[in-house]
This record gives sequence, structure tokens and C-alpha cells, in this order.
Amino acid sequence: MRGSRLLFGICAALGAVFLLALPLLVLSQQTAAPTEAAARGQVLWSSNNCAGCHTLYGQGAGFAPDLTHIAAQRSPEYLNEFLFNPGAFHESSRIMPRLLLTRSEREDLLAMLTWVDQNATSFPPGDLVVGGASAPPEQNAGSAEDGVPDDPVEAGRYWFSRAPAICSTCHSLEPGVTIVGPSLAGIGTHAADRIEGVSAEQYIRNSILHPGDFLVPGFSNLMQQNFGDLLTAEQINALVAFLLTQTEESGA
Repeated sequence: MRGSRLLFGICAALGAVFLLALPLLVLSQQTAAPTEAAARGQVLWSSNNCAGCHTLYGQGAGFAPDLTHIAAQRSPEYLNEFLFNPGAFHESSRIMPRLLLTRSEREDLLAMLTWVDQNATSFPPGDLVVGGASAPPEQNAGSAEDGVPDDPVEAGRYWFSRAPAICSTCHSLEPGVTIVGPSLAGIGTHAADRIEGVSAEQYIRNSILHPGDFLVPGFSNLMQQNFGDLLTAEQINALVAFLLTQTEESGA
């Protein structure tokens, strides 16, 4: 009997210690508030559309690496230099556009990425559906209720700058402006003259589905290769319709 009382007393004591420690355990799992520098970095992340290529916590576009733990994987010096001139690194891989960030802006962006890394100890938290270019086509198809216009040309304009297409990440519609791929200004006119016997509509559609077939001189085959799987037929038709309107006469 005495032994039973002793065991009960020990269990009760341990239980009391656990209950007292529980708030500390919960608090230790809470996300720390971002610093002012990290908050400024978040603004830079959004304004430069970094999520158009990268993911954080598995969310974003799957065109470029997930950066959730990049602050732990690379030194601050490396990341600062990379943000200053990404083209100097990994020349055989996809080339990240130069963002022309100031030193203080680069430091703010690194502060944000450091905060993300330090508050992602349980990543990935479970089954995630990655937004952007890695999401299944049916989840990106959209509808009129989602803000996708009914008009095919306007729908193409919509998908040009949104996932899963986000063509604007690599292509400009301004003449002579190169981001990663060639400018698409006037493509509705020039596409008909690129390949003999291939119409502008055929050229643009094939370039979306098989980007390596018709390479513009001076550019490498860096475009995402699986748009045929990621985009619905409706999205592809809309993009083609929109790009066909980008003629020399349109001023694009």
C-alpha cells in the first residue's frame, strides 16, 4: 500500500511539472515576430515577384529552388554576392534576372530569408499542394469567379503574369527588354516569319509546348519544359490568343 502511494505521489509530481512546463513548450513552438529588416525584406520579396520562380515553405512557383532553408545552406557573403550578380553563378543553369538591389536591400532580403529558415523547423508540415508552376493544372484552371476573364485574349493576358504560366517572369512585352528569355513584343507579327510553312499561331503554340524546337538566336533552352502538363488546353489557347495580339501595329 505504501508503495502504491509513493508511486502515485511520484506520478502526481511529474504531472504537475509537465503542466507547468507545457506553456513553455507551446511558446517555444510559436513563430517569432519578424524583425524590421525582415519585414522590409518581405516587401522586397513581393515587389520583385520572387515567388514567381521560388517557393517558401513549399508555396510559390516551382521554376527555381525552394529557399526555405537557403540561409542555413549558404553563407551571408555568398548570398549577398549572388543577389548582387546572379549571372556570375551557375552559368550552365537557369539564369536569374539581376534585380539591381542596393546593399541595404540585399541585407533586408537576407534578413527575411534568415527569419524564414529559423521559423521553419517543422517544414514540411504535411502534404502540401505547391502553388504556382508545380501545382496540378486542374487547381490552376480558374473560373470567372476567380477573376479569370471570359474573353480568350484577356484570359491570356491574365495567365501571362500568373501561375501556372507566369510568362512575365522571363519574358517582357516591351521591345528590346530582355529578362531571361527574348522579348515577346511583336511576336504576333514575327512568329509568322520565323519558320517557313509554320503559321504564327502554330509557332507560338509549339513554343509553349516544345520550347526547344524553335530557339531564338542568342538564347538557350532555359524555358520550363512541362507546360503541356501544367497548363490546361483552355489556358494554352488563351495564351496563344493573347500573344497573337502582340503585333508591331499594337505597339507592344
